[in-house]
Amino acid sequence: MIDLLLPETDAGVAVQVAAALILGSGAVFVTWRRKEWRLVAIGATLLVLGFFGLRALH
Repeated sequence: MIDLLLPETDAGVAVQVAAALILGSGAVFVTWRRKEWRLVAIGATLLVLGFFGLRALH
């Protein structure tokens, strides 16, 4: 289970980022008609990608 959250290979990280982008895009698509929920979906996606960036920097 820990390998899914903290992958050790570059391929694992690429899969994790791709999954986050796909899920974020899907969330934006589902919430497109509601402006408030669309902002929440975009914000949550950017927050997750920001945490990925901090993890890569560290």
